Amino acid sequence: MDKGVETSKGGCSDSGYLGGCERSSHRAPATESGHMSVEHMVSQSNDDNVVDMIAPRKEDVMGKEFKTIELAEEYYMSYAKGIGFSVRKDKLVRNSEGKVCRRRWCCSKEGLRNEKFNDRSDRIRPPKAITRENCSAHFWVGYEKKRDVYVVRNFEPHHNHQLATPLESPYLRCNRVVTKSDLAQAVGMRRALFRTCQTYEYMVDQCGGYLNVGFQIKDLYNKLDASRREILLDGDTEAALCYLKAKGAMDPEFFCKFSVDEENRLGNLFWRDSTSLLDYIAYGDVLIFDSTYKTNVYDKPLVLFVGSNNYRSTVMFGCALLQDETFETYKWLLETFMASMKDKKPISILTDGDEAMRKAIDDVFPMSNHRLCSWHVSRNAQNNLKDDELLRNFQACIWEPFALDEFEKKWEVLRERASTPKQKEWLEMMYEKRDSWAESCMRGKFFGGMCTTQRVESMNKYVKDYLRKGVKLFECIPAIDRAMLRLRNNTAKDGFNAKYSTPVLKTALTKLEQQASLIYTHRCFVLVRHEIESCSALTHDNVMHNFGGRVYVLSKYGEPHNNWTCVYHGGENMRIECGCRKYESEGIPCCHLFYVMKCEHLTEIPPALIMKRWTKSAQTDTCMEFIGKGKDTTNEVVEMARYGSLNAMSNKVCFYASKSAEGYAMLMNEFSRWEGICEGLRQKEEETSLKLGTADQCPTNIVKDPNIVKTKGTQARQGGVRKRRQCHLCRGYGHTKRNCSQRNLHPSRNACVNIPSGSESYQYSSDKGPSPDISYSYPSQMVSQCRGNYVVDLSGSDSFSTADPTGSTLNSDDGFSFDNGEPNSLGTGSTQNNCSFGTWFTCNN
Repeated sequence: MDKGVETSKGGCSDSGYLGGCERSSHRAPATESGHMSVEHMVSQSNDDNVVDMIAPRKEDVMGKEFKTIELAEEYYMSYAKGIGFSVRKDKLVRNSEGKVCRRRWCCSKEGLRNEKFNDRSDRIRPPKAITRENCSAHFWVGYEKKRDVYVVRNFEPHHNHQLATPLESPYLRCNRVVTKSDLAQAVGMRRALFRTCQTYEYMVDQCGGYLNVGFQIKDLYNKLDASRREILLDGDTEAALCYLKAKGAMDPEFFCKFSVDEENRLGNLFWRDSTSLLDYIAYGDVLIFDSTYKTNVYDKPLVLFVGSNNYRSTVMFGCALLQDETFETYKWLLETFMASMKDKKPISILTDGDEAMRKAIDDVFPMSNHRLCSWHVSRNAQNNLKDDELLRNFQACIWEPFALDEFEKKWEVLRERASTPKQKEWLEMMYEKRDSWAESCMRGKFFGGMCTTQRVESMNKYVKDYLRKGVKLFECIPAIDRAMLRLRNNTAKDGFNAKYSTPVLKTALTKLEQQASLIYTHRCFVLVRHEIESCSALTHDNVMHNFGGRVYVLSKYGEPHNNWTCVYHGGENMRIECGCRKYESEGIPCCHLFYVMKCEHLTEIPPALIMKRWTKSAQTDTCMEFIGKGKDTTNEVVEMARYGSLNAMSNKVCFYASKSAEGYAMLMNEFSRWEGICEGLRQKEEETSLKLGTADQCPTNIVKDPNIVKTKGTQARQGGVRKRRQCHLCRGYGHTKRNCSQRNLHPSRNACVNIPSGSESYQYSSDKGPSPDISYSYPSQMVSQCRGNYVVDLSGSDSFSTADPTGSTLNSDDGFSFDNGEPNSLGTGSTQNNCSFGTWFTCNN
């Protein structure tokens, strides 16, 4: 950019300088638009770090013309930054067509504060510092319709206060502007879970100092908060639905459904993308879902549908925001979920035991196996049994795969040991539900080795890393999507490791182990290899021919009383069945099956014992038609990717250009040339951006923002009235312990009265007062006792009250008021002692 031509001290030229008689050494600011500014009015001095500013005269500015009102504002703002004062927007007049016909800017110190605001008797906070000094500096432009220009009508350059120095200029309010590029960078870093203070420090490091950033950290906080609260069109809900609609435009299998209440407010909302559909078709045999709270500003419960993939890691099938947690809502949710998944029902479902949720599952999925979370059942047992031995026996019934007759025996022992009516009642209630929590009753039902809702609980924590209680819907949904993308990236990494690595073989059954390493994923292979290793501890007595095959009765070495029965069926449809039914429950062949394979000299695992969901190719053969390129890409993500790419390239160029003065000058010249390109792109972006309308222009079928939901975890307020805050020290109202008059009356600061045995006088000592290690003795007639406290009468002066040496604290009911004074010496007036001590602890009778 051309820096301008030097002029004499008292004149001006046609090159854009404003002549004047005052000079100040302020660096002129640059502007984003590239239009004429005060930068055209500076001259470069001999010192490269100093730019001289010639203060304009009134006659030079009067009559100056600007094409737009923005250029006039930019002109005065640049002038104010160079001179050293802050600008405040003042009067604005529009014509009947809505066009600005007059505009006035003034110095931020114009006017005076009304005294009535300083003399308020009901003021709680101290008044802010006075910044107004009745300055008369201003800048006024008017519109001339014939020439379609704005002309300077009035200009007052003189100030009645001290101007800011160049080092103080960045702190002026009008000079602290967070540009769109800064905001884009801050928003991107916030999505990456950077805190705002960390983002600001990173920008300071980029710019080379706090004065070069262009704004303060508070400005960045305010700008981010304003951008977050800025709702497109009709509200938060419409913005969130528009985001989901945009995802659906790029994802043909995207599914979203919501409901509204009588006031047309958002009720329930469910969504899932095509990847979730693909995952559910491959791994949707076991479904886990639960609700979590404090994820949005409306307190809507967030429900996550999760499962386990072939790498035994968590996958997400869908998300929902609910209006309440009733049976009707859960039924709507499950029916919507099933419709979105092509009516495929899960084999088994895991929940935490919510009653409304359980009834909805029984109604929508009557044929599915429903299991209660073992951890929640165990925690409820701790709260209801309250007996260590009884609790251990009950937990054994939860986790151990006893036979049904053995389970009944264990339960009889529990009944006999239960002593209280509450324990007996709770045990009877749990016995009726044993089919949904006891491992003995779950044998043969496939749950993929899962017995708790730990996956959904960890997923809740995983998602909450991207959320906080005060976020709105249009922030909450993209944050959940980003957490989902992060989760899928981990799954893709597991797939890469499984494809390009091979585990080391360890067991003697080499061929079986080698086949398992090629078929199963790494985590599943570890479980299979453990079963192969465990079969070495098994033995059998003989082989019987029954049930159309060979029957093996197995026992573990050293435990002959524990027996398992395995039946081997040969031929083309080879299969092996085991009485422990671990394969049916978890999908992994048990050690008993591998023992039979060893006895039958099998070199391969029978296909009937390979569950496809645990293999490396579990997903490649399912629903290939739903795999689409860019299914997780939205316009917002594309824009951030472009910004990141350009930012990385610009950082690279700036790094190498900063290594030499020649490179720096070359790049600065290129930046000057690019300003015109930047201005054209800015205008194009403003033309194509969405124009917001007024509330009257909004259609009538807009979905309104939901009301705040009262979940089951919300504490009910008694009578709808908020409980008054009470001071924890004096138990009074209207203040807290921080500003309580008794806040320093801690027992460690209270003096004590020592009563020596056999002495007729009382002694006062303190290690906390202004005179430590000093004792004062008083005759016994000067000391009296009042409600556990000792009172020393100091010859007509103020009485001194101390805490009871037994450890009791001071009581305000004793009739004493206490103040914490300054550590100034106070004469007691005692003629007998003639002593003095600090007023750090005083008492007025």
